[in-house]
Parts: sequence; structure tokens; C-alpha cells
Amino acid sequence: MRLSKTLGKGLALAALATLLAGLLTACPQVVVGWIDLTANAINSDRCDDGIKAVIEVEEGSLIAHPIDPGETEEIYGAGAYWVWVKPGHVYTIRFQTTRAFDANAANETLTVKAYCMRKNTEPGLSERTFDADLFLTEAGVVDTKITVWDTGTDSDYTVTSPGLMIDYPHP
Repeated sequence: MRLSKTLGKGLALAALATLLAGLLTACPQVVVGWIDLTANAINSDRCDDGIKAVIEVEEGSLIAHPIDPGETEEIYGAGAYWVWVKPGHVYTIRFQTTRAFDANAANETLTVKAYCMRKNTEPGLSERTFDADLFLTEAGVVDTKITVWDTGTDSDYTVTSPGLMIDYPHP
């Protein structure tokens, strides 16, 4: 009797383990989306205090950068939706998009604001808005690299001079 109880419990545990393993392997693989934001403050004499780049999207569309690096040799700082790069440096910060944002990307936009930071005066501002579905992958997630840099001339979407270029790699 004792052997049959032990054997019965063992078989029940084995069946439960097999069921759980089957359920876990049947779960769809989570595909993650990204927005890489690069601020290039090299050769940017107009922006003598660096370049600050900000992503504006619906609240909750991005997962904040996991590590706040604080001030480093390259940046003054970075936050959940921004990075401020020191003159003469380039820095890329990666933001993970949420599944809810990816699922609704066809109806969403993202705006990048680029500030030409200047000592002793107001910054210049460029602002460019993109349709998020422009960056959808075959897996249905947003994945792009957006770069901000000074071309030496104001862009078409300059709000306040001096304005920066905001662009993404074209397919």
C-alpha cells in the first residue's frame, strides 16, 4: 500500500511537471522593441554647452532607461525620456518600448525635441514628429535609431534657432 501511494504521488508530480513544461513551451516568445536615441555633439560650435535630446510619446510607451548613469565624461545626465551630451561627445541611450505601445503603434506618434544648449543664452530647439508605425518590424514592434546632430544650418523643423537635425536611418 505504501509503495502504491508513493508511486501515485510520483506519477502525479511527473504529470504536473510535464503539463507545466508543455504550457511554458507553448507560450509565445516575447519580442521587444527599441528606440535608440543618439545625440552627437561633435563639431557643434553653435551648441557650446552640448545637445539635449528628448523623446515625447504617450505616457507608458517606453520603459525608462534601466540605469541612470548620472554625470559622466560624455554626458551631463540622462533620464527616462532624455539625454544631455557634453560638447565634443556622442552618446546613445536605448529605450525599450512597451508591448502596449507596439500593439497600437499604427495609431501613435513619437516626437523628438533637440535642444542646442548654449552657455549664457537660451537654447535653440528643433522638433520633429514621426508616425510610430513607420518603425514597425515584421515582429510588430517599434525598432529604430534616431540621431540628433548639428549640421551648421537650421533644419526645416527648427522652432527656435539654432536648430538641430533629427533623422533616422532610411531603409
